[in-house]
Amino acid sequence: MNLSVNNKLQIFLSSMLKNHINMGNNAGWLVVVNPNAGGRRGQKKWPAIEKKLLDEGFQYQACFTKGPLHATKLTLQGLEEGFRKIIAVGGDGTLNEVANGILAQKEIPATDISLGMIPVGSG
Repeated sequence: MNLSVNNKLQIFLSSMLKNHINMGNNAGWLVVVNPNAGGRRGQKKWPAIEKKLLDEGFQYQACFTKGPLHATKLTLQGLEEGFRKIIAVGGDGTLNEVANGILAQKEIPATDISLGMIPVGSG
Protein backbone atom coordinates (compact mmCIF):
# COMPACT_ATOMS: atom_id res chain seq x y z
CA MET A 1 0.00 0.00 0.00
CA ASN A 2 1.57 3.26 -1.15
CA LEU A 3 0.09 6.21 0.76
CA SER A 4 0.52 9.79 -0.33
CA VAL A 5 2.22 12.28 1.98
CA ASN A 6 -1.17 13.90 2.70
CA ASN A 7 -2.69 10.54 3.64
CA LYS A 8 0.26 9.72 5.90
CA LEU A 9 -0.02 13.12 7.57
CA GLN A 10 -3.76 12.67 8.09
CA ILE A 11 -3.26 9.22 9.64
CA PHE A 12 -0.50 10.57 11.93
CA LEU A 13 -2.58 13.55 13.06
CA SER A 14 -5.68 11.42 13.64
CA SER A 15 -3.65 9.03 15.78
CA MET A 16 -2.04 11.81 17.78
CA LEU A 17 -5.39 13.49 18.40
CA LYS A 18 -7.15 10.29 19.50
CA ASN A 19 -4.34 9.07 21.74
CA HIS A 20 -3.52 12.30 23.56
CA ILE A 21 -6.60 14.48 23.66
CA ASN A 22 -6.69 14.95 27.44
CA MET A 23 -3.03 15.30 28.40
CA GLY A 24 -1.61 18.25 30.29
CA ASN A 25 -2.89 21.48 31.76
CA ASN A 26 -3.15 23.12 28.36
CA ALA A 27 -5.74 21.55 26.06
CA GLY A 28 -3.73 22.34 22.95
CA TRP A 29 -0.56 21.37 21.24
CA LEU A 30 2.63 23.35 20.90
CA VAL A 31 3.78 23.13 17.29
CA VAL A 32 7.42 24.13 16.86
CA VAL A 33 8.00 24.90 13.19
CA ASN A 34 11.42 25.30 11.62
CA PRO A 35 10.70 27.26 8.43
CA ASN A 36 14.30 26.75 7.23
CA ALA A 37 14.27 22.95 7.50
CA GLY A 38 14.99 21.09 4.28
CA GLY A 39 15.89 24.12 2.20
CA ARG A 40 12.88 26.11 3.45
CA ARG A 41 10.48 23.17 3.04
CA GLY A 42 9.19 23.98 6.51
CA GLN A 43 7.98 27.35 5.29
CA LYS A 44 6.64 25.97 1.99
CA LYS A 45 4.75 23.07 3.57
CA TRP A 46 3.43 24.90 6.64
CA PRO A 47 0.15 26.09 5.00
CA ALA A 48 -0.78 22.49 4.05
CA ILE A 49 0.25 21.18 7.48
CA GLU A 50 -1.74 23.91 9.21
CA LYS A 51 -4.80 23.07 7.12
CA LYS A 52 -4.53 19.40 8.11
CA LEU A 53 -4.19 20.33 11.80
CA LEU A 54 -7.34 22.44 11.57
CA ASP A 55 -9.21 19.82 9.53
CA GLU A 56 -8.40 17.21 12.21
CA GLY A 57 -9.64 19.48 14.99
CA PHE A 58 -6.30 20.22 16.63
CA GLN A 59 -6.13 23.08 19.08
CA TYR A 60 -2.60 24.34 18.82
CA GLN A 61 -0.23 27.23 19.15
CA ALA A 62 2.40 27.43 16.42
CA CYS A 63 5.76 29.06 16.99
CA PHE A 64 8.50 29.50 14.44
CA THR A 65 12.21 29.12 14.99
CA LYS A 66 14.51 31.98 14.08
CA GLY A 67 17.89 30.31 14.31
CA PRO A 68 20.03 27.65 15.96
CA LEU A 69 18.86 26.46 19.39
CA HIS A 70 15.66 28.51 19.18
CA ALA A 71 13.51 25.35 19.12
CA THR A 72 14.96 24.42 22.52
CA LYS A 73 14.03 27.82 23.94
CA LEU A 74 10.52 27.71 22.43
CA THR A 75 9.99 24.23 23.88
CA LEU A 76 11.08 25.34 27.36
CA GLN A 77 8.74 28.34 27.16
CA GLY A 78 5.88 26.14 26.01
CA LEU A 79 6.40 23.71 28.88
CA GLU A 80 6.38 26.62 31.34
CA GLU A 81 3.07 27.74 29.81
CA GLY A 82 1.54 24.30 30.45
CA PHE A 83 1.93 22.52 27.14
CA ARG A 84 2.52 18.78 27.46
CA LYS A 85 1.93 17.85 23.82
CA ILE A 86 4.48 19.02 21.28
CA ILE A 87 4.87 18.51 17.55
CA ALA A 88 8.16 19.36 15.87
CA VAL A 89 7.86 20.38 12.22
CA GLY A 90 11.30 20.20 10.67
CA GLY A 91 14.19 17.83 10.30
CA ASP A 92 16.25 15.78 12.70
CA GLY A 93 17.96 18.93 13.99
CA THR A 94 14.62 20.47 14.94
CA LEU A 95 13.53 17.28 16.65
CA ASN A 96 16.84 17.15 18.52
CA GLU A 97 16.44 20.72 19.77
CA VAL A 98 12.86 20.09 20.92
CA ALA A 99 13.92 16.90 22.71
CA ASN A 100 16.77 18.81 24.36
CA GLY A 101 14.26 21.37 25.61
CA ILE A 102 12.16 18.61 27.13
CA LEU A 103 15.16 16.98 28.78
CA ALA A 104 16.82 20.23 29.94
CA GLN A 105 14.09 21.06 32.42
CA LYS A 106 13.53 19.08 35.61
CA GLU A 107 10.01 20.14 36.64
CA ILE A 108 8.01 17.83 34.36
CA PRO A 109 8.93 14.18 33.88
CA ALA A 110 9.70 13.51 30.21
CA THR A 111 7.24 10.61 30.39
CA ASP A 112 4.43 13.13 30.94
CA ILE A 113 5.19 14.88 27.64
CA SER A 114 4.07 13.67 24.21
CA LEU A 115 6.35 14.44 21.29
CA GLY A 116 5.44 13.98 17.65
CA MET A 117 7.18 14.98 14.46
CA ILE A 118 6.09 16.05 11.03
CA PRO A 119 9.25 15.64 8.95
CA VAL A 120 10.02 18.34 6.38
CA GLY A 121 13.81 18.13 6.48
CA SER A 122 16.13 17.18 3.67
CA GLY A 123 16.33 13.48 4.54
